[in-house]
Amino acid sequence: MYSKWAIIADDFTGAGDSAVHFVSQGDPVLLLVNKNAFKEIGDKPETIVLNTDTRFLDRDTAYRKVFEATCNLYSWGYRNIFKKIDSTLRGNPAEEIAAVMDAGGFKFVVVAPSAPKNRRTVVDGICMINGVPLHKTTIANDPFTPITSDKISDIFQIRFSQSIKELPLSCIRSKKDNLFEIVKNEVTRGTRVFISDAESIEDLKKLSSLSSLEGILFAGSSGLAEALAGSVNHFSSIHTPVIPLNQILFTIGSLSEQSQLQCKNLLDNEDINEIIVDASNIVIDPQKERDRILRKLDYLRQKCPILLRTDAIINKTNSGSIDKNIGAIVSQFLGDLSREIIQRCNIKLLFASGGDTASQIIKYLDTDVIRFVSEIIPGIPFGYFNSPAVGRRIYFISKSGGFGEEDAMLQCLRLVSSGAVNE
Repeated sequence: MYSKWAIIADDFTGAGDSAVHFVSQGDPVLLLVNKNAFKEIGDKPETIVLNTDTRFLDRDTAYRKVFEATCNLYSWGYRNIFKKIDSTLRGNPAEEIAAVMDAGGFKFVVVAPSAPKNRRTVVDGICMINGVPLHKTTIANDPFTPITSDKISDIFQIRFSQSIKELPLSCIRSKKDNLFEIVKNEVTRGTRVFISDAESIEDLKKLSSLSSLEGILFAGSSGLAEALAGSVNHFSSIHTPVIPLNQILFTIGSLSEQSQLQCKNLLDNEDINEIIVDASNIVIDPQKERDRILRKLDYLRQKCPILLRTDAIINKTNSGSIDKNIGAIVSQFLGDLSREIIQRCNIKLLFASGGDTASQIIKYLDTDVIRFVSEIIPGIPFGYFNSPAVGRRIYFISKSGGFGEEDAMLQCLRLVSSGAVNE
């Protein structure tokens, strides 16, 4: 298996949940918030992650940004690249994979968006959640990036035309040499994109065995990252400093149904200072809404964590999706507000859900590098960063909106407040 890896992600939380699998021997994986951060980290780490923040951009702009990111990684000496894509195909997966292939000279790509830990699988080339085709789930109506098709090949047709081949489960589960020969022979015939079924980590490990093929690029979600890193059960348990409950902040920018259920579960089982941001007021008079929220800080119950979240976002487009500009405004508002709360309330641990929201918080905290050290629970990474904006270290948990069981936030709260965290 390769040694040094670089991961290119289109979304902040996705960068974290893939990166954490490459942690080895106590060395953290570094997420570079901006490309200039590389100059500040000294020796080249074994694994670095770049978040291009391209999920909500148009196809051409996403292609250009990812092409540039790949060129930067090559100039820094990284040749082994994993292209992180969303497990539900949101964003611009075909264009971004094409950009990596063009900039890095890759001959072909194996695409496997399955994330078995989070019940995301691919069967017959169709993305599934809990065994249900994607187009029949709430994810299909994502407010920012609604899904046009759950058939992966449909998404890649425009960019790669006739050079696509599906790898069914029967092929993945055949003898290792058989899978190897099928892919090798198809590459000689001009196939550039292999779309793979996978229902388990064992299926994904079979795919990772193709790494010796010349010119291969792997693209997938956290499941394939785990298989490539060979990281199953390699974390050791240690005790971190106990984080007092009143020094924990949850900022939830995700509007996914799963995130809302996780918030409800947290509120039902713990005493929480809940602060709900009115999205309509953010658009109409953001300063007034900010002042209203900050006044609430004077009346918080002692010894309780803070849950900061927004209600439903307004201003939908004619197609029924939420105006991305409004979404960006709300994320920026939550980022700025979170920084203020972290400073005023002496917050030591931040739990952020929703990629754009998490990215904005990090931006307002003036952070260049995040060090991920473990999964605190399956699919949810844990790490830390130093914030010049508040002058101290902040422990950090990030979660993709739809990931995790209903009690995921509650589990994380109880782990960090007890000091028992896998690192």
